[in-house]
Amino acid sequence: MICNLCKSTDSLPFLKSGTHELVQCSQCCLVRTETFRQGETSYSGDEYFTLKNRYVEQWDGFVAMFRALVAKIAAYQPPPVRLLDVGTGIGALLAAAREVDYIVQGVEISPWAAAFAREEKQLDVISGTVAEACLKSGEYDVVVINHVLEHVENPRELLAEVKRLLADDGLLVVGVPNVASIMRSLKKGKWASLRPEEHIWHFSPATLRRLLRECGFSEVYFEARENHLPQGWGAKDMIIRLINVLAVLLGRGEAMLSFCRKTEII
Repeated sequence: MICNLCKSTDSLPFLKSGTHELVQCSQCCLVRTETFRQGETSYSGDEYFTLKNRYVEQWDGFVAMFRALVAKIAAYQPPPVRLLDVGTGIGALLAAAREVDYIVQGVEISPWAAAFAREEKQLDVISGTVAEACLKSGEYDVVVINHVLEHVENPRELLAEVKRLLADDGLLVVGVPNVASIMRSLKKGKWASLRPEEHIWHFSPATLRRLLRECGFSEVYFEARENHLPQGWGAKDMIIRLINVLAVLLGRGEAMLSFCRKTEII
């Protein structure tokens, strides 16, 4: 497999996770799932959204979680403006954005999830990829790609399409897991956000920033925060909480979030 960041074919072993092998590009250090099997995880039916991740069952919780993200977005690109969510799933982020008067639209590759968002939540969601949607250039003031970039075969192509869709003063919001996080270093192949059956690419702050920069975006905000909060208050839970606090302070939290503006590629 060719590195999507630097086009090198040279790599070194990184770690193993179950039956999957991850390698790290020897040139730019981007990590990829070398044994990724297309179609191993299906997004077509309801199982991914109702059983594996229970998004439908936990709808209220996900909307509440996304309200915090929407508040951060509003600090940089306040409503009412047009917001596009690429890979919107069942539409929880769109619902949170709609509450504060963003004009929302989503794109989702799962026909089942897109139909659920339209029929159950009355959201404007197009079924298919963002390229297949044939959306108008410069139409959106905010485009969100939240935990999607790691799934796609060619992140550069997706970012090029997103750049076309953004208005000149638009805001790109990208969220991805952080393979350089302290928790990943501790849990190795058992890290919950690794998911090599779904994730082709595994970004660090350095590789994510390089990709966004080379695709014509300029960072205006970045964070790396905790992603799997413990529910209890036992000794193990307290240790995890302390690790999370340290990770956030060091910029090595589990989930990265980058806000960017469009720039000209030099």
